[in-house]
Amino acid sequence: MEELKLSKKLLMDKISAKCNYADPKLVEQVYYATLRVILDELRTNGKVWMPDWGKFRVTEYKRRKIGNVNTGESEWIPPTKVIKFDACTKLKYYVKNKV
Repeated sequence: MEELKLSKKLLMDKISAKCNYADPKLVEQVYYATLRVILDELRTNGKVWMPDWGKFRVTEYKRRKIGNVNTGESEWIPPTKVIKFDACTKLKYYVKNKV
């Protein structure tokens, strides 16, 4: 399966086409507003549930020890926050069955 690189412009064009060619500027505003809402919720609550999509959540990896391959010495990696996404059952079914 070949990887499709979905640029921002291509994404906006596809969304605009799905919305019967809505104004591309409006589509872009909605896109960025959606991102801002998701990021604000992640920052304040640590999780966001989006119906028919899934759940975004902030997870923190604990501080851990690693071995430096070049020097052979042990080093500590500080705690790191990452965003994880768990797809909902409906989205998994859609992808799996190519509906």
